[in-house]
Amino acid sequence: MAVIKLPAIYTTPMTQIVLVGITCFATVGMFSAVSNLGAGGTQDVALSDESQGVLYGMFALAGLISGGINNLLGPKLTLFIGTLGYTLYVGALWCLQTQGGTQWFLIFAGAMLG
Repeated sequence: MAVIKLPAIYTTPMTQIVLVGITCFATVGMFSAVSNLGAGGTQDVALSDESQGVLYGMFALAGLISGGINNLLGPKLTLFIGTLGYTLYVGALWCLQTQGGTQWFLIFAGAMLG
């Protein structure tokens, strides 16, 4: 198996911090775009409000313990686990729009994203 030698600039801590910063900066726009498309509130505003309320409540609770989780698992695995909620949330929005009657799934996905 051949080992690929990357230039030194790609392996510096500053480059890694910049890449994570750009990713975190982009997630706000992606979340806003996903929330405003399709079932993200246009079909049932009360359901969207419930989902967002659960999401932000879980953000608050997860913020209390996420530092310890990051210390245990490391930043790479913690960031990976954090991104899994977005996939579930987008899937729940799609499922609500196409299948209908899956309000519980959107609220659950909001909790998992938080």
